[in-house]
Amino acid sequence: MLIFFDLDGPLLDVSKKYYEVYKALVNEFQGQSLTLEEYWSNKRNILPETENLKRSKISTDCFQNYFDKRKELIETQKYWKLDTVWREVRSFLANSSLRGKLILVTLRHDKEQLEEQLKFLNIRHWFNSILSTNGDYHKENRHEAKVNLIKTNCPSTEGLLIGDTETDIRCGKALGLITVGVTFGIRAHDLIDKENPDLIFNSPPEFVNWLHTLE
Repeated sequence: MLIFFDLDGPLLDVSKKYYEVYKALVNEFQGQSLTLEEYWSNKRNILPETENLKRSKISTDCFQNYFDKRKELIETQKYWKLDTVWREVRSFLANSSLRGKLILVTLRHDKEQLEEQLKFLNIRHWFNSILSTNGDYHKENRHEAKVNLIKTNCPSTEGLLIGDTETDIRCGKALGLITVGVTFGIRAHDLIDKENPDLIFNSPPEFVNWLHTLE
């Protein structure tokens, strides 16, 4: 059995990174930043980023420039250093027998920065392999990009997939994997629930308690 793990959400709290990139760019474009709580709630409920920018008093003429700069910044060291591993998840996986079964699957596109971050967080050794893209996919095809990553790199796709977005759940279903949704990441509970994963966990402690049953 293999355990395919998404990175941002199930393993990492990325809320501060996303917010700080947003805030830096809003300041650059002379807008008014939402609070962290407002911004993260909007993101978890899939409010379009353009709506966040409107609420931040950013001119529509600046939207494309914002998105271009956001893409440049979001995977740089300055901002990924703000990510943190969920405490309970780190405590469990640091010594778990599951580590020999873990495969990381992420749509991060800068492989060099990804490797640096995993080493910085001291979690690179948890995974048998790291699967990531070069960013060459359309937003509408995100789950297909993950499906192709796994199919191309893994001779066996028996096991389960753990993620925090509709992309992950759809990918897992397409591959016939057991799908596990966590709702403490980038998507709110109702959005994950709509995807009908096999299992849902609402907090890192609840999630880790279940992981113990897999050992």
